[in-house]
Amino acid sequence: MSDISSEVQKEVARIREMIATTRALMPDRQVNFIFYDMVIETAERAVREQDAVTLCRILPELREME
Repeated sequence: MSDISSEVQKEVARIREMIATTRALMPDRQVNFIFYDMVIETAERAVREQDAVTLCRILPELREME
């Protein structure tokens, strides 16, 4: 279980970095990251609760986010 938790955490960190970079590169734009925030919140809850089903479901979704 910790392997998939670690992978989910890595993907969440990657997405957070991508959001921060996007905001830094386009400070004047109103880019909406609500969908990303919702997925990140779900992923973090799954890691916290060690919810294997949600972790397995959300990992491919996180990997597809760019």
